[in-house]
Amino acid sequence: IRRPPRSTPLYSSAASDVYKRQGLGDAKAALAAAQEASAALPNSVEVMEVLGTAQLAAGQGQQAVTTFSQLAALRPDRPEPQLRLAEAHVAVKNLKEARRALDKALEIRPGLLPAQRALAQLAMREDNPQEALRIARDMQTAQPKQAAGFALEADIELARNRPEAAIEPLRKALQVGASTETAIKLHTALNAAMRPPEAERMAASWVKEHPRDAAFRYYLGDIALARKDYAAAEAHYRSVLEVQPNNALAMNNLAWMLAQQKRPGALPLAEKANELLPNRVPLMDTLAYVLALEKQPERAVALQRKAMAQNPEDPSLRLTLAKIYAVNGDRTQAKAELDTLAKLGDKFGAQDEVARLMATL
Repeated sequence: IRRPPRSTPLYSSAASDVYKRQGLGDAKAALAAAQEASAALPNSVEVMEVLGTAQLAAGQGQQAVTTFSQLAALRPDRPEPQLRLAEAHVAVKNLKEARRALDKALEIRPGLLPAQRALAQLAMREDNPQEALRIARDMQTAQPKQAAGFALEADIELARNRPEAAIEPLRKALQVGASTETAIKLHTALNAAMRPPEAERMAASWVKEHPRDAAFRYYLGDIALARKDYAAAEAHYRSVLEVQPNNALAMNNLAWMLAQQKRPGALPLAEKANELLPNRVPLMDTLAYVLALEKQPERAVALQRKAMAQNPEDPSLRLTLAKIYAVNGDRTQAKAELDTLAKLGDKFGAQDEVARLMATL
């Protein structure tokens, strides 16, 4: 079967269009584009992959099974089509066939990590953690100097809500292959296992050994912010910005924290974050509140209403709007927004905050 090379203009254009539409969350449009490409290039394995991916994203699992089965038949020497076929079988809850496809992938390429991880995930779906652990430990025996088997064992134990059991494999995973993701999981597991002193020592050691690991410092900033340790959160976020000066999320969180403390410096950070990542609702929410504190009520209200229009299902945005009205001294508008939130009852988890703010009006 002749197929166009990956550089064929028609394929490249079609694939680009499909992935662009998927990135925009338009699964139907992406599927239509993929179907059009398939009609033009029916025997292209690349287009089949794009079509199957679009079918999965659009919820057409059985059609994806058909597409990836055809792809696997055209590429019997490659494990990737079998992996995608297994994914499609899982989508239609045919776990037996999913396992068959994964076993075939491992026949083609023994030790293939994605296939092994997928088999362990299947075992967990079938409430068979011992089988999942067997897979992980077989990986450890076959590749003792690789982190994958230890990381998989830890993931299984975390999924079972057994953080204590995840700690040792996470330590081993870090020893053979240090990674930010594993470091974060270990810190999380130590805290979940009620071992906070060890978690603090582990974090301090990691930061010392990896001073430019912005992702880990950002994680620590979020942890500190959640417990309202503003001093620690500020230190972590500022460290992130030293390494990544244009990290908009760190800017936003730092601005929000400064605003909560009524400290100066929040506005330029919030404005810069919105310039770097425009039209992001959480960032707009922060900037709107900061603008209210900076005595710019019209900009604040307009921006917050824009954020609400983009995500009307999020009541926390209405709470921020109520706060903005309260800061501006507009008690009538603030009360109207709070009354709307109060009517949601248990559907909105911040009713205590609604009541506190209402009491100040």
